[in-house]
Amino acid sequence: LQLIGESYRLSGELSKSMSYFRASFSMRERFLGKDHPSQADTLHRMALLLLTKNRNKAALQMCKTVLTIRQETLGESHLDVATTLCTLGRCYAGLGKLSDSHRSFKEALPMAEATVGTVHPAVGQIHVSKGVLHLRKCQFDTAKGSIGKGIGIFTLAKVHHSHPLMKSAQILLGKVDRDEMLCV
Repeated sequence: LQLIGESYRLSGELSKSMSYFRASFSMRERFLGKDHPSQADTLHRMALLLLTKNRNKAALQMCKTVLTIRQETLGESHLDVATTLCTLGRCYAGLGKLSDSHRSFKEALPMAEATVGTVHPAVGQIHVSKGVLHLRKCQFDTAKGSIGKGIGIFTLAKVHHSHPLMKSAQILLGKVDRDEMLCV
């Protein structure tokens, strides 16, 4: 059910996606309980979906739950903990809590790099997310640098140019240029 939900999320059918995520969570809850790492994965996907819908407050609460489960079950230095911190940073940015967002990214990046190295899509995504934070602060050069670094990492990690990570990063880079021109 979770994979069907993810397929719907990636295809943009967000309501169907959430229905499948909820069904997956409910079914697993009966067998695994609420605090199982598989449940954290489902909740994380639901938080990403909520971010897509700009429901940042609900996504933030869900992400905090995911972070607690993952830290307790996987430890403090795991890639899933780092990706959750990145998502948490995105939630904070969406709520305008930019210092909390920065702190989450600052914690996530070295953890991800220590876990999978510097050339991994998850590390690239953290850089792109940091770039979005800098864009919100109208720090255009820093935003371009962070997003560009993320794109560079995606390229080195052989992420195809049509992959959603690469496409969204390239769109964001264009947004930085447009927003900078509007501020001049």
